[in-house]
Amino acid sequence: GLTADRAFLKPEEHRGEVLSCTGRLIKIYTERLGSGKGEDFVYLGILQEQSTNRTVWFYMAEKPVDPVTRKPIVFNTYEKGGQEYYSDWARLNGVFLRQYRYPSQFDDEKGNAVYARAAVLFVKDLRIVEKPE
Repeated sequence: GLTADRAFLKPEEHRGEVLSCTGRLIKIYTERLGSGKGEDFVYLGILQEQSTNRTVWFYMAEKPVDPVTRKPIVFNTYEKGGQEYYSDWARLNGVFLRQYRYPSQFDDEKGNAVYARAAVLFVKDLRIVEKPE
């Protein structure tokens, strides 16, 4: 019953716990690890949790595969402002690592950076699901 939103609100209490999260995928990136030597990398994904609109960042050690065909998932995408985004909905199961604070795209009325926060997970299982009602 642990969701990203509940873990996000009490990060010290829920660190290391397994949780489930459903939401709209924003993007999945490849992120290189270490010094850049070799091909060590992880996948970094961003999801917007259903009903809370909480931003969830998740890391995956392997490229997401369809559990039935065992082939890489082909995501539905669209372009906006020269950027590619995903339009799929997904269900994640993973371990809650921490809450991350980062500068958002907005400034306050005085021109100071406004900080956003995201729940960060390590995910083993990503499944494409139908858009919730």
